[in-house]
Amino acid sequence: MSTQVDKTYSAADIDRAVSKAIRTFEANQGDKFKELMAAEKAEAARLAKMTEQQRAADEITKQTDALAQREKALNTREMFTETQKQLVAEALPPEFASFLTAESAEQTTANLTTFKAKFAEAVAAAVDGRFKGKPPASGGSPGSTSWQQQFADAKAKGNTLGVIRIKRQAAAEGIQL
Repeated sequence: MSTQVDKTYSAADIDRAVSKAIRTFEANQGDKFKELMAAEKAEAARLAKMTEQQRAADEITKQTDALAQREKALNTREMFTETQKQLVAEALPPEFASFLTAESAEQTTANLTTFKAKFAEAVAAAVDGRFKGKPPASGGSPGSTSWQQQFADAKAKGNTLGVIRIKRQAAAEGIQL
């Protein structure tokens, strides 16, 4: 049988616990805080040595840099959105936009073109691999009539992959369906 005892804390206990937590926090964050303070003091000392005109020029430079940084972030977001739109227009998965987006529009377009070609190759290889080793449905020697019959049968059954396979095989033999 276990008994549960409620413990009460005095104000002194709470003060000690809070003080300990503050000391732990300061010990863990102290180095970061000291580095920030040292950087601020160095910046203040640097600004103190400047003339009013130099300070104004420095402030303009800082603002220009911040604006350039925001503009770069905005351009990156716009490039990402445009890449997603292009992927959707090309019937490719838009989830690949983050991999294809680059610093410039030219590089992004080049990435998209390369990806489109490689993706089509991979899909074609997967489709070919699925049907590899399977004989034609009619079993005879495939003449142009046989290809047409296989094509019509696959289309009638709604077998899209079969239609694609038959079209590719017929095209490889120079037969237009």
